Amino acid sequence: MTKKLKSMLILIGVLLILSASVRTTKATDTYGITNITKTPQTLQQNENMTVSVEFVDGSLYALVKLLVCQLEPVYRCDAFPTIMQNTTEDIYSADYLIEFDIGTVVGFTVIIVFENFTTAQLPETSEFLGLEIVEPVSGSFYIAAGTVSGIEDTSGFSYLFVGLSVLVITIAIKRRNN
Repeated sequence: MTKKLKSMLILIGVLLILSASVRTTKATDTYGITNITKTPQTLQQNENMTVSVEFVDGSLYALVKLLVCQLEPVYRCDAFPTIMQNTTEDIYSADYLIEFDIGTVVGFTVIIVFENFTTAQLPETSEFLGLEIVEPVSGSFYIAAGTVSGIEDTSGFSYLFVGLSVLVITIAIKRRNN
C-alpha cells in the first residue's frame, strides 16, 4: 500500500467518524421560534386556516401577528395583520378565514413585536425552519400556505340552464297548440 493511499484511507476514516458524531437538534431561528404549523393542510374557500407559532420563550414578545397574502395570480396582502393569541405557554395561534378565489396561491408571514416596539417580519430569507418559502417579489419571503380549492360557483350557469329550459318548454307547448 502506498503512502498516498494510506493517507486517503485515514482521511476517509476521520471524516466518517466526524459525520457519525454530528447530532441533529431541533431547529430554532434567531427569534426563538421552534415550530410553525398550519392546519388544515389543504386550503378550502370559506373555511378557516389555523396558524400556530411555538417559541422557546413567548413572554419575550409584546405581540405576534399573522399577515396572509395572495401570492398568485396577483400579489397583494391584507391591509391589517391578524393578532395572534397566546393560546398556551409559548404558543401563539390565529384563525384566518380563506376568502380568496379558487386557484389562488396563498402565503403568510409572522410579525413579531418586541417590548421596545421594534418589529421583525419572518421569514427574512428563503430558508426558515425547513418550511417551504416563496418569494413573489424580490426580498419578500412568505411561508407557503397552499392553493385555495373548493366548489366553483356555477349559479350563473344554472340560471342560464333554467332560462333555456323554460324557453324550450314554451316553444314546445306553442307548437303543440298550433
